[in-house]
Amino acid sequence: MPAMSLKSGFKKLPEILSGQSGLGALVQRAEALAELDRRLQLALPGSIRGLCQLVNVRQDTVVLVCQSQIEASKLRMFSRQILQIIQDDFKIPAKKLRIKVSSRAFSGIA
Repeated sequence: MPAMSLKSGFKKLPEILSGQSGLGALVQRAEALAELDRRLQLALPGSIRGLCQLVNVRQDTVVLVCQSQIEASKLRMFSRQILQIIQDDFKIPAKKLRIKVSSRAFSGIA
């Protein structure tokens, strides 16, 4: 059984989050994706900046979420340019851009 950090038997949150598996790995991935989204927003053309949020990178696909079909259509018109930014500026070998529409509001977009 692993040693407990506190007399009560509970570990401190920073200790839990620093682990490389489970919750710690999930938090690190979320932070990395949030940073990538922040950097992408700064690199996007002004006319589409803030219309989407980068939510995942898996295999050769980058997933963006926006709030309406109109925004998704606008993003699709810029899909080649967005992929070029992701490949050149971020060195991510993405070949596909997936754009999803979500009714949930998201925050943190400039």
